[in-house]
Amino acid sequence: MLSWERTGFRHWALAAATAAALSLMPLAPASAQLRVLPDFTELVEQVGPSVVNIRTLEKVAARPRLGNGGAIDEEMLEFFRRFGVPIPNIPRQPGPRSNRPQPQEEEQPR
Repeated sequence: MLSWERTGFRHWALAAATAAALSLMPLAPASAQLRVLPDFTELVEQVGPSVVNIRTLEKVAARPRLGNGGAIDEEMLEFFRRFGVPIPNIPRQPGPRSNRPQPQEEEQPR
């Protein structure tokens, strides 16, 4: 039992010495941690009047729709497909065939 008390005292003494040493260490000044950001005011003044508006169109495949006309979330469709769960309110589609019509593409603004 005496050896345990010595070992416990050693651990306590080591922890106290470490805490004392860490408390005496100088902290880095807060100004050293700050970063100076670049000044863009001159650039903004020069090119501010040249506002640009870019609009693109992307062709996307038509998404399956529910019986009430709403679109199904793509993540939910992937969940149903991955786990083989029938998609609600959408009739089962036959397997891939060469004479099956391809889904229509829609143009949607981006």
